[in-house]
Amino acid sequence: MVYHYMTTKLGKSYEYNGICDVCGFAKKSYELFKRWDNMMVCKEDFETRNLADFYDTPNDTHELPWTRPDRQIETTWTPVFVGLTQTPGTGTITITGTYKQDTTNKVVNIQAEITITGNATTSSGPSTMSLPINSVSAGTYRFMDSQGVLLGTSSSAGVVSTIIVPVWNNVNRTIIISGSYGV
Repeated sequence: MVYHYMTTKLGKSYEYNGICDVCGFAKKSYELFKRWDNMMVCKEDFETRNLADFYDTPNDTHELPWTRPDRQIETTWTPVFVGLTQTPGTGTITITGTYKQDTTNKVVNIQAEITITGNATTSSGPSTMSLPINSVSAGTYRFMDSQGVLLGTSSSAGVVSTIIVPVWNNVNRTIIISGSYGV
């Protein structure tokens, strides 16, 4: 390893004592050298600056020349349940739904919620739920409550406009229905 030291030595009349900023040993002034980080160090603690300190990464931003909007458009719909029992009591029950239709892959993703507040209850015996767009190929659906408990699943095959709803009895918990099917 090659060390580059300060070569200027002052005459004996200018010698004085100094302390190395790294090791703390007492040295004569001509034995201390100014390092790249402005520290005065002895020859044992002298080091050259790392070349990696001067490395600059190239600009890595990628800008697309043009873009298109997402082909999935989220739309709202109100699912219609046949055979769903709703007892509002002192609370409320609201049913909402959204779906996204992917025109490229010919798939519809749905999410519906039955929001229950207060002491309202819902229960489902043999019942059905309407789909926003008629299905032409297989689909699967999950029915969960707001605490993550799976209430049941359903599936569809072929051309259908409704799906079968699993049986549940629910008090003051939102029910989340999600799934996808082909169109």
